[in-house]
Order: sequence, then structure tokens, then C-alpha cells
Amino acid sequence: MTDYSKYPLYLSTITPDNDGDCGTATIHVEGSGDDIPYYTINGVRRVLSRELKLNYYDDVWNDSTHYNQELVTELQTGYKPIIVIPAPLCSTTFTLTGDRFMDFWNGPSRNPYGGLFKMSDFAFCGCLAYVKLY
Repeated sequence: MTDYSKYPLYLSTITPDNDGDCGTATIHVEGSGDDIPYYTINGVRRVLSRELKLNYYDDVWNDSTHYNQELVTELQTGYKPIIVIPAPLCSTTFTLTGDRFMDFWNGPSRNPYGGLFKMSDFAFCGCLAYVKLY
């Protein structure tokens, strides 16, 4: 058993890093969220996964003649100040939501640490992207 109230998740902004290469997208996350530890019956320390979700659209080749836009969800096990993902091949909106405990107890739209915090434009090798934080 663990007390979630001792390990709150605070998310304030997400911003792009335009200095990376064309193959990756780097997103900086401002906030905090300590690991949530627990111990097994043998006394081994483990960490619960918060399962923050980074959602965005990417172009995926349909094996015939063109690309289709598909929703991609990257699961983050815990709070990380920097998230690096493969660069999307289309203009997209990044949305960061979580964590899974607040989603379960309150629903994603009522996350007390959430709300829309920041939206900014940035480019990954010519693709326009937006960032949102919920």
C-alpha cells in the first residue's frame, strides 16, 4: 500500500526543443512528480508506473500509394523533464495527459493538476507541431 497524496504530479508547461536533429522530437516538460515507491512482500523496492500519455498524430505508410495519419500514444512510466520521440512526419498537436491514478479517480478532464497550460508552435524539419498539456 502507498499514499498517493505524498507523491503529487504537477505539470505546468511543455515546450519544444528546436535544436535536435530531424529524426527526433525533444519536448521539455516543466513540473514535478516523484516516483511512487512500494515494497514487495520480500522487501524489494519497486516503483508504480504513472502512465502519462503523450498523444500526437503521425503519417504512417499504408503499404500502397500514400500515407495515413494515425494517432500515436507514447506511454511515460513517470514524470520526465525531457521526452524524446521519433519526429512525426506531419503537422500535429502534442497532448500530454496523466497520470493514470488521477485519470482513474477523477477522469482525464478533471485532473486537478491538469488543464490547458501552454500551446506553442515549433518545427521539426518543416513539419508544424503544437504542444498541449492536460
